[in-house]
Amino acid sequence: MASSFVLLLFSLFACNGYKILVYSPIIWYSHTNFMGTLADILTEAGHNVLQEPLRKVLQVQLQTVLMPLMDPAQKDKTRLKTTKNIIMVPTDPRVLQMKEFEKDILSDIWNMKPSIFELNRAWAATNMQAMFPFQCERVIDDKPLMERLEKEKFDLGMAEFISACGLGIIEAVKIPASVVVYSVVYHDLIAQLIGEPSIPSYVPGCMSASSDRMNLLERFKNAVDMIFGHNFFLNMYRREIEVIRARFGSDFKNYEQLVVESSLVLSNSNPYLDFPRPMLYKTVPIGGITFSKRIENNKLSEIPIFADQLRNANMLARHGGAIVLSKFDLENKEKLKNSLLSLLNDERRVLVLFCKCSLEFSEMVQKPVYFLLRCIVKLNLKFSLPSISSYSQNAKRLSEMLRNQPISPKELFIRHIEFAARYAHKNIIVLEPGTEIGASRFGRLPNLISYGTQLSFLQYYFLDIFLAFFLTIIAAIYLIFKTFSKCFPSSPKIKND
Repeated sequence: MASSFVLLLFSLFACNGYKILVYSPIIWYSHTNFMGTLADILTEAGHNVLQEPLRKVLQVQLQTVLMPLMDPAQKDKTRLKTTKNIIMVPTDPRVLQMKEFEKDILSDIWNMKPSIFELNRAWAATNMQAMFPFQCERVIDDKPLMERLEKEKFDLGMAEFISACGLGIIEAVKIPASVVVYSVVYHDLIAQLIGEPSIPSYVPGCMSASSDRMNLLERFKNAVDMIFGHNFFLNMYRREIEVIRARFGSDFKNYEQLVVESSLVLSNSNPYLDFPRPMLYKTVPIGGITFSKRIENNKLSEIPIFADQLRNANMLARHGGAIVLSKFDLENKEKLKNSLLSLLNDERRVLVLFCKCSLEFSEMVQKPVYFLLRCIVKLNLKFSLPSISSYSQNAKRLSEMLRNQPISPKELFIRHIEFAARYAHKNIIVLEPGTEIGASRFGRLPNLISYGTQLSFLQYYFLDIFLAFFLTIIAAIYLIFKTFSKCFPSSPKIKND
């Protein structure tokens, strides 16, 4: 009787749950952390109605994370806690060779000016445009793995668009619905691909150091950064698609089509925090979803201060209290993490300085403190804490707004993923021009696809209208001139003897 009841519960769960594939290459911790958080949220959402013993049995059935290992040093930093079904693809030998030379170069990125030219130079030196295609080739050449993924009959696939390979694999193994994810606040290239207005005059690009209020030079730099930033990513995406087409045929979809036909685009942004900008219904902002409230009962640890930092600590303490972290040796890293979270949650703290910050900005702003984010070489600061009281008040107000959003990022994420997966298998009829009967295809929410993606450059920016208007004016002026020249011919010159 008990076994029958368990089977009944399992059958009910199998009917309501969705099988989801999450593609998350292990290369940069912040990206892996974001995707791992999303995977765990989906796992927990699918099993929160069941008891813990049955939940552990069913986890493997519905949630799978495909993780190509591009950085062996981060093998154990998957961030996954409740999701247990992990497929880790070994590092391609060519990628291993390239990784040996990138550490010193990547460390310089933190000291670079926020410019796409600087980033392109660093990434070109690390052969980033070659790493992703090589690792993609390593994954798709694993025939047993690809067959296994296809046999799983996933309902939906998720992939961050730092690489086109994830969306390509989702398409190759015939997963009916796909979701594009990006862990940064705003990716102007993705906005352009899905037909979302990307206006550099007041929308800062992902590498811009300006706000939405820019002067003439800042607007010019923002536009240039967007253009050259696109070229860097597009070259990498093209190489990945070439690798996929070599395996699955030349008629395989290009990266533009893979992004456009995705059901949703999830961004790590928050409308109450980000610069206001036009967005399509297809874009779902889930910024702050990695924020954890598990910090109230954490106690502060004693953090040692070394060398020249002592003077700086004393200076700050004289103005109201401070803890300065420079070099430290703490055996229990989790203890340090909890202590810092507790410190950030303390309302008595009004200013936090971060050097080479590794926390997500969307997570930090939910603390009731004012953050000064800057890469500081030497802490030689002179300021008065009372002078930043207005910043502290604004920080507390923003923190309260983010904590009391009408719909939490977590709920927004779960509902949209379930919605996309629900309609993944419902075939729709697409009416093609010139045909009586349309073609049937999987339901990837095509009603969210902007027709702007079908327009040419001239059409999208009204240049064809301006061109037609300009040519009409020129033609009218020419006709008027010819008419006047015929009606009022010039008198012939009289030759005098």
